[in-house]
Parts: sequence; C-alpha cells; structure tokens
Amino acid sequence: MAAYASSTGGIGTPVGTPPNLIGLAMLDKFAGVKIPFFRWMLFAVPLLLVMYVFLFVIMYHLHKPEVRRIKGSREFVRAEVGKLGPWTRGQKKRLHRLLNGGGALGAAGFLALFTGTSSAVSHLYSERLPEAVAALLAALLLFLLPVDWGKRQFTLNWRQAVDIDWGPCFFLAEA
Repeated sequence: MAAYASSTGGIGTPVGTPPNLIGLAMLDKFAGVKIPFFRWMLFAVPLLLVMYVFLFVIMYHLHKPEVRRIKGSREFVRAEVGKLGPWTRGQKKRLHRLLNGGGALGAAGFLALFTGTSSAVSHLYSERLPEAVAALLAALLLFLLPVDWGKRQFTLNWRQAVDIDWGPCFFLAEA
C-alpha cells in the first residue's frame, strides 16, 4: 500500500516526483505549453483524491485485514512519538521555509485564478517572481537564515545539501 500510495501521491504537485518536473520541462520545451504550479494542482489534487479512494477500495478487498485492531498499537505509537520529543527550532524553521516556498510557488496560480491569467497583477507577479526563482529563493533561505546565530547554525548546511538528489534540477536546467 505504501508503494502505491507514494506513486499516487506524487502526482499532486509538480515537485511531488521527478517525472512530473521532467514532463513539465518537455511540454514547455517541445510544445511551448507552460503549466503553472497551481494549475497543475487544480487538476492533479482532485485526481489524486479519486485515485486514493480507488486504491484503498482495491487494496482493502485484495488484502482484507485478519484483525480489526492490534492490541497495544496506539500505546506503542504514542510512546514512539513521545521519544521524539518536541520539535526543535531547526525543524520549525524548515517547516516555515517549506510553507513559505510553497506559498510563493502557488501564489502566481492563485492570483491567476481570481484575477485572470491576463490581468496586470497576475502578469506582474509571474514576471517578477517566476516559479523557478521562488523555488530557488526558498532553498537559498535554508542556507541563509540561522537556527542559532550564536553557534552559527543554519537551517540547512552544505553537508546536508550534498545528500539531496539534485538530478531532476539539472535536467530542468538543460531543458
């Protein structure tokens, strides 16, 4: 179920899975069709929800659970979550950057939805802050904004960034 859910869930946003980014880059390069982040989501999120329902029904009927509930599972999960402790300052800042970056990526489409794609406001925002620039700024902020200035500790350091799979980004840069 987890593998199917990951594949299905990846279609929800353009950055949900590398093939989405590659497909968008190819559509832009070869067909001249540019699909904004928010417009993709307007189509893909409802599709994702329908696919999840079908996936659940199919998987439930193919693999009916033998027991309704595993004794002690809730207590076990609560104990494991308790071991994690409260969110660290770095985790909170990463979440904040993620929400800001997502908001910047979706803002152009959101504006276009309410003001129209040809409106001056929508056009100005898209020109001044293209989706690629919004994504790069969100990533850059992870390196620049500190978690603890006294210790010179930032939200993301170079060692962590090296472990990120940057392959799809390089493909897009070539497209």
